[in-house]
Amino acid sequence: MNKIYFLLLLLMSLNGVSQSWNPAHYCTPSVGIWAIPCSQPGPSNTSSNFINDFINGFTTTGAVLNINNINSGCNGLPNNYIFYCNHPLQVNAGQTVSCSVQSASVWASGYAIFIDWNQDNIFQIPSERVAFSPSVPPAGTWYTSTFTVPLTQSAGVYRMRLRNAWATPGGGMQPCAMYGYGESEDYNVFVGTSPPPANPITATASPNQTICIGQNANLSVSYTGTSSTTFDWGGPNSFTSSIQNPTVVNTTTASNGFYYVSLSSATCPVMAITHVYVDPGPSLYVSASNSVICAGATVALTASGSNNYTWTPVSSTNSVVIVSPSITTIYTVASTATTNCIGTNMYTVTVNQGPTVNVSSSNSVICIGGSATLSVNGANSYTWVPGSSTNTSIIISPTATTIYTVTGTATNNACSTKKTHTLLVGQLPVVNISSSNSIICAGGSATLSANGASSYTWTPGSSTNTSIVVSPSITTIYTVASTGTTGCVGTKMYTLSVNPCTGLNEWNEYNGQGFIYPSPFHDLLNIKIKEPLNIKILNSIGEVIMEKRFLKDESIDMSELSKGVYYMFIDGGSGKNPVKLIKD
Repeated sequence: MNKIYFLLLLLMSLNGVSQSWNPAHYCTPSVGIWAIPCSQPGPSNTSSNFINDFINGFTTTGAVLNINNINSGCNGLPNNYIFYCNHPLQVNAGQTVSCSVQSASVWASGYAIFIDWNQDNIFQIPSERVAFSPSVPPAGTWYTSTFTVPLTQSAGVYRMRLRNAWATPGGGMQPCAMYGYGESEDYNVFVGTSPPPANPITATASPNQTICIGQNANLSVSYTGTSSTTFDWGGPNSFTSSIQNPTVVNTTTASNGFYYVSLSSATCPVMAITHVYVDPGPSLYVSASNSVICAGATVALTASGSNNYTWTPVSSTNSVVIVSPSITTIYTVASTATTNCIGTNMYTVTVNQGPTVNVSSSNSVICIGGSATLSVNGANSYTWVPGSSTNTSIIISPTATTIYTVTGTATNNACSTKKTHTLLVGQLPVVNISSSNSIICAGGSATLSANGASSYTWTPGSSTNTSIVVSPSITTIYTVASTGTTGCVGTKMYTLSVNPCTGLNEWNEYNGQGFIYPSPFHDLLNIKIKEPLNIKILNSIGEVIMEKRFLKDESIDMSELSKGVYYMFIDGGSGKNPVKLIKD
């Protein structure tokens, strides 16, 4: 099998792992490929453990107290790094120590040993690289090298690091650099002093857990051993804590992963591991018919990715909602999975406002026959209705009160605003005139009366009475005007005809067409003719009482007529002026 395939097998879930851990501020060596704990902890040289770029064994000879750490294999910790503080090396100044390292059985690797002699928490290169394999020993073999403790080395506790890397000679190996495959092991070196009595700690972290996004992850660790213990938690998303049972609050998907706690007592800490999976709920997707709309428009939002939905701020459980926001609005859709975890997604609908349109009028009220000018501003283009003008001003002459609507459009976002203006059209008062006589004779009079309004002004003259008595000498047109509640003026004209009016006796005397008598008459009016006559008789208000062509002498029965003045128009060979008749 090749290494790429091996990497596909690295899915694990550790719970309750207890290992020695590094409490000092030394760099943590990095293994790029193995960023999560290995999938096959334990000896690397067993037949079942074939993913094994690890140090399988490390022993020393020649020291006061030697290390004998064999069949350790994959340690199962992050970056395959472990601090074996329970395997101390005790030496004296000037002592030479032989170090034997065994790599795993499949993949060959070189190694190097570093000791921080000056205790600055840094493995200096090359002065503190004390032993290494010049080449890459065959896989599964032991390779031995030596180092000598400086004669002047002060008594104390020093950090030693053993590191291997696949296909990498030890002479150029770095203590902290990233390698694709390998392992790092740290040990304590006691120079001129003895290791403290063993006081081991065992630790068990809380079980692996699955929670919903936004919930809290409660971490805990139980341990046995000394009561004087400190806790150092670390985990995803830069999580840290120094209490025994911390809480990861308001978890997100960035909170997924392994959480490690280091328990320290004296010089030999241990570590426990647990895993937290944050269930984000259903993965929801939101699409929109338009992401940017004008105020007053609608947009369809469509959710997908689940089989149940709840929208806010609209109240809907449909997958599609139709919204018409007046301002830019964030819409949220939520869905509940079978795990009862809720997934959410948001979509912002941007709302562009239309222009501020203002309409003014030269007149707020006009009378029938009048006109007004409507003007608009605030936008870049306009359309008027009724009509279809696109001008900024229009001149209008409606005959009735009319609502005008103008739509103004802005060029920057193509959004429109409608504005209305009501132009009031005042109706003219309906004025009527009646006359006591439609025809009068010169020197006579008539009474003109107006009705239909509440106030009147007569011309000629300036009377404001409802009725006026007039005695014109010639035919005259009289006008009465009335002002309505809207200020509009209605008028009515009346023509009063004035005739010379020849008397009957005078007509008989000077006219050779015939003879009509008596005057005044009572019931009968006698007509004697010398030639055919067309005779029409009108009452004082101009109504035709009789109209007839006379070819012979006749007597006309006028008994049904009221007493008063009548006018006879005689049309024969000559003369058309009315003849005044009086009935007694």
